[in-house]
Amino acid sequence: MRDQQETVVEKGSDGEFETYDEWARFGPQPPYRSAIFLDAHGRRCITQRDFDRARDDGAFPVRYYWATED
Repeated sequence: MRDQQETVVEKGSDGEFETYDEWARFGPQPPYRSAIFLDAHGRRCITQRDFDRARDDGAFPVRYYWATED
């Protein structure tokens, strides 16, 4: 089941941060502050604690999506 979720997440992503260190350098800066982040387990990452959890759980890469209104 987890693999199916990762496949769905991969298809529409606009990009990703492969490591926590890469996210820490660029993620908090514009334009990424307005992106939606999902870790490799499909969990939304909003706060610093969420990104720490993804690092600790081995849930990188974290993919980002630009929010669009349909």
